[in-house]
Amino acid sequence: MKKRVCMLLTDAISFNVLCRGQLEHFRDNYDVDVTLICGGSPEELDVLTQRNVGKVVYFPFCRHPSLFLDFWCLIKLFVFFLFNRFDVVVYSTPKAMLLGAVASFFSLQKKRVAVVRGRAYEGFIGIKRKVYIFFDKVVMGLSSKNIVISNSLKKSYVDDGFDDSNFVVLGAGSSNGIDLERFSGTRKKGGGNRKFTVGVVGRICKDKGIEQIEEVMSLVIRDRPFVDFLLIGSIEDDIGMASVQRMLEQGVARHAPFTDSIEDVFMSLDLHLFLSHREGFGNVAIEAAACSVPTFAFDVVGVRDSVKDGVSGKLFDFLDSAQVYEAILEAADDPVLFKEKFSKSRQWVASNFERKSVWRQYLDFYVE
Repeated sequence: MKKRVCMLLTDAISFNVLCRGQLEHFRDNYDVDVTLICGGSPEELDVLTQRNVGKVVYFPFCRHPSLFLDFWCLIKLFVFFLFNRFDVVVYSTPKAMLLGAVASFFSLQKKRVAVVRGRAYEGFIGIKRKVYIFFDKVVMGLSSKNIVISNSLKKSYVDDGFDDSNFVVLGAGSSNGIDLERFSGTRKKGGGNRKFTVGVVGRICKDKGIEQIEEVMSLVIRDRPFVDFLLIGSIEDDIGMASVQRMLEQGVARHAPFTDSIEDVFMSLDLHLFLSHREGFGNVAIEAAACSVPTFAFDVVGVRDSVKDGVSGKLFDFLDSAQVYEAILEAADDPVLFKEKFSKSRQWVASNFERKSVWRQYLDFYVE
């Protein structure tokens, strides 16, 4: 008998990016009937529908708090669950988690699973942090099971007083694993007179460490002008915009918008710089490692699970830009030795994050 599975994410783009390939694997390898609930733009909803991975049901979820709209979505979701019964309801991303947990619990859905991908309030303090923690406690308390996508994320919850037994980390973490066929190419690095290339991949904003990135890049360019810096990603706040403008004007770095062919970017790099302040799990770090490109990163929640210190890169004390700067100089001065030092990065990724293995762990957990 087919298992009936309902999955909720706040936005359709999250299904299309965070669950790329996973939903198709679910459809093709499990006897399931899947319903996908989300908000999002018509374009992203069309993309999701055309993937033919399940019935798509639109709910007008919005990322930011909206008392009227959130309450309206909660009531609609509760009614939907009263008339549609599932073997498991899976919810992820903040708004969908909160509304999904409340509506599925009070409509007596028998198995309710939260997939926690990160904590946006990781650096918050005071009342604001306590409010976010309260909402997380509501979600965790109403869920049958809570999956967190990294061990350090689990530890953060436990440090904030959550019960350790409430959380499960599947395998080594991650939520979608890595496509080793896509992220496979390497090229000869560090040969001849070619510049030593350092790349930053992902959203450009304060939380992603753009201030520290600018500081490090400016220092390195001053002392090693042959190092080439490349920023790939969308600019998402005023701090990011100001930093990028300064770096472009001073010739410190180049910038390009995000590309779907990010594997080609990694293949052009000698080093991936990832100075994020917080993550649930740092997917770009394992993408880089799969392309045999080491990552330099701060030792923070989520990142320490996706960068194996001394194997796939190096971890540095949080906000210690001076350490990062000195390590880049050392790497640029002897790129052949640098490459050899992290030669087992792809092997480490393959052993821990191969995507079909990760998918099986999640999907078996959902339908067990």
